[in-house]
Amino acid sequence: CAIETNGSILNLNENEIRERVAAAYPDRLITVIDVVREFPDTVKVYVEEHAPMCAVPLRDGTGYAIADRDFALDRKAREADLDKNSLIMIIGLTVGNSYDTADFATLRNVFLALEGEGMPAAAQPRFLASIAFEGDKIKLNTRTGDTLTIDRSPAENIGDRVSAAYREYAANL
Repeated sequence: CAIETNGSILNLNENEIRERVAAAYPDRLITVIDVVREFPDTVKVYVEEHAPMCAVPLRDGTGYAIADRDFALDRKAREADLDKNSLIMIIGLTVGNSYDTADFATLRNVFLALEGEGMPAAAQPRFLASIAFEGDKIKLNTRTGDTLTIDRSPAENIGDRVSAAYREYAANL
């Protein structure tokens, strides 16, 4: 989206920049983080990409919410339209109007733990086919058919358990 300076970077309306980016990406794939003026004639717009990472079944059964690691992306799809080879399928959780639940905080911590082990968010869908919440266990099902099983509770140190399971898995490759 074009940014008009009207001859001076002092005339820039930062809110308008944010609104234009939001209008161009209504699903929040791209969001503005900051707008910085550098004199005499440069404006830098810092953005964040919310790359699709996982598919969570919608509570009403009409399809899936496509989410990024931080659950900021606002995109929905029917099952027939999903590219299951590029998304982690979430099993055992559903989403209604909000991701603001303990289970989604746990899921985010799983993603963050894998990042901490050197696997960037963009690589995780190439590694994991699905994550299943089954009773007191979380199963990370790899694309090669292996499963890493982690105790679901206590939630406070789920990241440590994911990291340990991943290190053990990687050591046995």
